[in-house]
Amino acid sequence: DGSTFDYEDGVYHRRLITYYPDQGTIEFGSCQGSFKSQFESLRICLHGFDLSLVSFNSQELELQHKDLRYIQPISNFAPIGSPGGDFILQDLPYIEVPYSHDVIDIKLTEN
Repeated sequence: DGSTFDYEDGVYHRRLITYYPDQGTIEFGSCQGSFKSQFESLRICLHGFDLSLVSFNSQELELQHKDLRYIQPISNFAPIGSPGGDFILQDLPYIEVPYSHDVIDIKLTEN
């Protein structure tokens, strides 16, 4: 929750996220702790992959794309947004999957 010490009593939400490049998988381990996540879905951005197929828990997913600005300008005077100052990943592939407290397996098949 960010404002108490409840984590000392097990009220936290933690999971291990592991990428296995030789198997082409990303695994979100099962959740630990008793804190309930407020999230209903996960958006997983797949920058740097040349993908032909992505599957989630053995179900094929359609790869989506969008431009992503990963640093937002803080004001009209910020250098971001000026020539040479944009930090935009164009046509970034991503998937969105339902959130689960159980293990989530993502299989990546590259071209």
